[in-house]
Amino acid sequence: MHLKIIACKVLQRELSSIAWSSPHVLDVTTLRQQFHNVPKNLHQQLQAEIDRIESGDDRYSNDAGPFDAIVLGYGLCSNAVIGLHSSKYPLVIPRIHDCISILLGSKERYQDVCHTYPGSFFMSKGWLEVGESQSEALLKQRYLEYMEKYEDEEIVRELMEMEEEMVSNYKNSIFIRWPGLEDSHARELVKQDAEKRNWNYLELDGSKLLLTKLVNGEWDVFSGVKLVIAVDGTYTMEGAALVDNNGNEIVAAGGASVEDGVITGFGEMRTTPIPEGCEIIDAKGLYVGPGLVDMHNHSGGGHWFYDEPELAAQFNLEHGTTSILATLYFNMNKDQLLEQIETVQKAMKQPEGANIAGFMKVAQAMLEQGIV
Repeated sequence: MHLKIIACKVLQRELSSIAWSSPHVLDVTTLRQQFHNVPKNLHQQLQAEIDRIESGDDRYSNDAGPFDAIVLGYGLCSNAVIGLHSSKYPLVIPRIHDCISILLGSKERYQDVCHTYPGSFFMSKGWLEVGESQSEALLKQRYLEYMEKYEDEEIVRELMEMEEEMVSNYKNSIFIRWPGLEDSHARELVKQDAEKRNWNYLELDGSKLLLTKLVNGEWDVFSGVKLVIAVDGTYTMEGAALVDNNGNEIVAAGGASVEDGVITGFGEMRTTPIPEGCEIIDAKGLYVGPGLVDMHNHSGGGHWFYDEPELAAQFNLEHGTTSILATLYFNMNKDQLLEQIETVQKAMKQPEGANIAGFMKVAQAMLEQGIV
């Protein structure tokens, strides 16, 4: 296969250590890590890069011919990858939250580590070289972004206190060692930083498993695919790839029939009943499956649930999430929390916010504020 890989520059060393032995032809482009600071900006940069590759205007790709797929070396990354699309190539995105899962080898291991060492901040040599971790530069950037949006010094001050409070909740600094990569100087720097912050310092071995599967084309299922959102009416979607409710089986060219907003048929086209006189929708190249459920979501499309819940809800709905728990901040005072809750509850009563199932709040913090 001929694969185009677009990855975060944080992973450039790890990716290079694997790409040389891939059985496929790889064309690799890495983008600056600082695009993560504003998820909407990262989304725009990734989509622009995909568009340039499609049109042939990409300055970094070689002239070996069309690609079999575009592979993204990113996780959800604050939902920045949601809505990315290509009309020419399949997009392959690992089903993970962020690059820590890539460095540790799987999202399951990442979850186990977070459970074993709660309150951990992860670092790697790549992060130290090109990323902005808990640095003053990142806080300064956040300040400028908040001032541009709110133009109110008091609001910005409260938001910056929240940013600093989130950093203060960490108690462990975990350095991820990558196999075969010399990182003694990086480890020492992270250890010294942990001592200054009075954090525990830990080291874990990284794993090449997930990144190797990604560049070798060992993909269990495509992520980041186009989705069909079922709406009221009577129609049949033909030719779509159908995903079952466990995500384990895909019917390559199936059909789904809807009568008055109720799904009445789902499966292979030859066994799916088609309502008489219904509209036929050509869904070739699209995926049809159960709605996604998101149990922890702060935003969507650059809109925060505490501020613009309807817009955040609609963005998520457009990308297949039919049930969301809107996540609120954990360190507001009682009045601010009640105001956020009221904003979300009002949105839940509107058609645009119908996919908001409720709100999520750290229980202990709510108890401390006397809300529940």
